[in-house]
Amino acid sequence: MIVGGPGRHIDSEEEYFWATTLDASTKTVIWNPLEDFKISDNIENAAANHKLCIKQILLGPNHKDGETTVVEIEAPGFNATKVKVPIAVLKGGVTNHISTDILIPEAPLKITLTAGEGPVSILGTHVVADFGQSEYDDLEEEEEEDEDIAPQKANAIAANNGDKRKGKPSPGPKSKKPKTEDDE
Repeated sequence: MIVGGPGRHIDSEEEYFWATTLDASTKTVIWNPLEDFKISDNIENAAANHKLCIKQILLGPNHKDGETTVVEIEAPGFNATKVKVPIAVLKGGVTNHISTDILIPEAPLKITLTAGEGPVSILGTHVVADFGQSEYDDLEEEEEEDEDIAPQKANAIAANNGDKRKGKPSPGPKSKKPKTEDDE
């Protein structure tokens, strides 16, 4: 089992090929799997965590030599900030592609062609980590174990107190009566 953050365990992790192309007619693409695939409607998949890893950015065969192409991303950052930064500057005939390893841990991601006409293709991996119900199943199992252990603990306490009655608490030490003149 893989840990997916504080107190979260990943049941499974699946990777899917992902690609998009930006050009003069499509300057912006938004990657948001929860909206795109209506995953939030499915209770099991609502607990999934989606990440995008951009691996390669390359100019298409119809790209003009000498033209500079800039690809920029805007993604969620720490403490609800937006991070907006260029991730590729390519020049036709000089730099036709780059390899990257950019992990976007949270959607939505906005990818924009800010300079050039393209086409430019962005390739990567869509990672889906499923937290599923295991977290809740683990809690239920622990509660059941606790219920099974409770009578055993009571028996152990009773045995330590000298009471042989299983599962029943010991009445405790008998109190002694104070001696009176009649007892002597």
